[in-house]
Amino acid sequence: TGGSKVSIKAACVADAFVEGSSKMGKHKYLILAQSGGYAKKRSLLKFDLSGVPKGKKVSTATMKVYVDYWHVPSSVASKEPAIARPIEVFSVLKAWTESGVTSSATGTGAKWSKKLLATDDTDAANASADTQTWAAGSKGWKSFDVTALAQLWVSDPTKNHGVLLKAQNEDKKGREPRCWSRDAVGKAAFAPHLTVQYQ
Repeated sequence: TGGSKVSIKAACVADAFVEGSSKMGKHKYLILAQSGGYAKKRSLLKFDLSGVPKGKKVSTATMKVYVDYWHVPSSVASKEPAIARPIEVFSVLKAWTESGVTSSATGTGAKWSKKLLATDDTDAANASADTQTWAAGSKGWKSFDVTALAQLWVSDPTKNHGVLLKAQNEDKKGREPRCWSRDAVGKAAFAPHLTVQYQ
């Protein structure tokens, strides 16, 4: 018998956006792409899957983030409308810490091989686990299918270094989607999370 399916909501236990040398692990937002001539940004998230017993088969795993708004400096707002952003999610392959991660450092004493993490199977996977296009200026919950990654993390928790979110067109100006992070005060209901169904 296959057994009945069980669903759990796995909490986000670490998240940060990376841009430059500043540590952004306690910021209220997870930020992507770029706007108004500022540096491009990517975001990191990690989830606690200890609630799924080892050996279980993951049926589905859906990661959700909540987009609050699309940022652009007021000085250029009239000249920079939002553009659609295809957002990719990659498996992170190196350990990092929320308190210490930057665009060049993992926060564990090691460096990323390339600024903002290389997506070539060194810092993060070469192939994206899922890509979802966010309509220009769209707000609310955004979902990604990370079923295969969740299965890997359940089978071998030592490989759970979370995910990297990046905009495929991050080199184009067109406003930054800003998602609530787990550290946003009073916004716990909008924190990133992972819903896992297993049997």
